[in-house]
Amino acid sequence: MHASQASQTSIYAAQYSQQVHQAQQAQQAHQAHQAHQAQQAQQAQQVQQAQQAQQAQQAQYVQQLRQAHHAQQVHQAQQAQQQAQQAQQAQQQAQQAQQVRQAQQAQQAQQVQQAQQAQQVQQAQQAQQAQRAQQAQQAQQASQSPHTSQAAHNSRASGAPTESRTPLTLQALLQERASRTPQEDSRGPGSHLTLDDVSPMLPRSTEAELSKIITSLDLVAAQKFLAVAAQMHPDIGYMIAEYGKTSDQPVPPAPTKEPVKPSVETVVYEQDYDVNDEYDDEPDDEDDNQRNAQGTSLNFDHLAEEAHYILNVKYDRLNARQQYDQSGDAAESLERCVVKILKQVKKNPDYGTKLSGVTNLWKIIWYLLTSPGALAHEIKKDSQDWDQQFVKLHKFMSKDDIERLKVQDVDGKRWPEKAKELADEADAYGLFEEIREVLDLLQK
Repeated sequence: MHASQASQTSIYAAQYSQQVHQAQQAQQAHQAHQAHQAQQAQQAQQVQQAQQAQQAQQAQYVQQLRQAHHAQQVHQAQQAQQQAQQAQQAQQQAQQAQQVRQAQQAQQAQQVQQAQQAQQVQQAQQAQQAQRAQQAQQAQQASQSPHTSQAAHNSRASGAPTESRTPLTLQALLQERASRTPQEDSRGPGSHLTLDDVSPMLPRSTEAELSKIITSLDLVAAQKFLAVAAQMHPDIGYMIAEYGKTSDQPVPPAPTKEPVKPSVETVVYEQDYDVNDEYDDEPDDEDDNQRNAQGTSLNFDHLAEEAHYILNVKYDRLNARQQYDQSGDAAESLERCVVKILKQVKKNPDYGTKLSGVTNLWKIIWYLLTSPGALAHEIKKDSQDWDQQFVKLHKFMSKDDIERLKVQDVDGKRWPEKAKELADEADAYGLFEEIREVLDLLQK
């Protein structure tokens, strides 16, 4: 029994040992399985990480490719834009060069045209001077005294040589005349010269010399001399009417008129001018008279516009010679515009009328100064008194009117500035010097 228990115990022990061994084997197998699973999981993770790294690398490469492609597109776009700008700049330069060439060609054409016009004007003046010289020579021959013509005829008939003498100057003639004795000249020393004495000086005399010559003649001889001289020198025609004012010869008195009494309370600058002057002979404008009767301010814009049309539009298509021929009619039309302004301003004491008068006469003078061409050039010679009319318009104004005019705005400038602008422009042409009297008047 004891042996059987021991045997059974050994059996139990063997079974237990076997179970323990199996348990250990199972545990080892489980551990091995877990280790294998962990290894597989690690390998799978490594593979996944490798795939992710590869995908990230591929994504980075794709992004780099895209960036490179975008940069290339941007570069190409910039190059295209630069090329377009260069092409546009080249086109602009070509257009500018073409415009410069066209401007140069136009300037050359204008210079040629101006040269042709100047040549035509010069030719016209030379032709007119030749005609005047011929007329003066004919008049001089016609005005020679009978005894002079008879002496020349006798000299030619006798075959005696004719003495050629250079015409004496006025001073030499006067000295020679003063040195004559009563036996040499029945007129006596210091008496007036005759038309025969001064006629040889006519073709080469200036306006100032002509003025001195007529003072050395008696009244009848001076009038005859001026009639001949006016054919050669039209600019001195005014001397015919003015002669006698500074001469010691009696001059018939001018017809008197009933003076119009000016307003003592307001008009303070009209003392130097007769309100009944030469402009009374100009026919009245019915519309202006009606507005005067109604006490309405007159507007002379239409006269300034007419002057602009005459100087810059009406004769613009004519050549220089034709403009020269039409300058007399154009000057008369402009003079009528000036006369109308003077006459209506004189009759209307309204400030608005006076303001319109001075501003529109300003425009007429400005148009004449700045207008190109032969027409304006010729008219400037016959418009030397417009500055006096400009001064006269200001002296028609009362003291209160002058004060208002000093601060009057005209085309964005005060009137004294506009008057100075006109005076400066006139000085540049050497014309209308008396305009500066207006500046002195406005500074008082």
